[in-house]
Amino acid sequence: MKKIIKNEKEFVNWFKKHYQEMGYTSIIKENKNSFPDFIILKSNKKLNIELELRTSHFLLHKHQINRVDEVICIENDAKLNTKVKAIKNLVYKPYKAKRINMRFDERQLKLIHSIKGMGTKEAEIVKNILLAYLSEKGYIKEFNKK
Repeated sequence: MKKIIKNEKEFVNWFKKHYQEMGYTSIIKENKNSFPDFIILKSNKKLNIELELRTSHFLLHKHQINRVDEVICIENDAKLNTKVKAIKNLVYKPYKAKRINMRFDERQLKLIHSIKGMGTKEAEIVKNILLAYLSEKGYIKEFNKK
């Protein structure tokens, strides 16, 4: 039976438990929120490893191909000019998000564009502030903080 992976965090956790089964000796370094995701040891050689749910995400994130030795993915849906390992016993099924269509004025757009490049934690804080604001203004009927 294949294991379902819903997001990159689950994939990272899976990899940390199963890297030795894939022929890697040890994890030298995990780079949280930076590229590449891991520096690992295999046959006494250091390798830069990037985990991606889909190989197309590597292109979407605009990673530098010359800074990675292998890409490990669940779905190999785009050709990369590096070694790619697709994990056959995993299935990627992302959470389905509800979409909200909104319009922003020029000042709001300037603020949104100024937050590019922030980390995942900061982006989550901004998202929660935005959802609370939309709820308060009546655009969203329910807002549950998790």
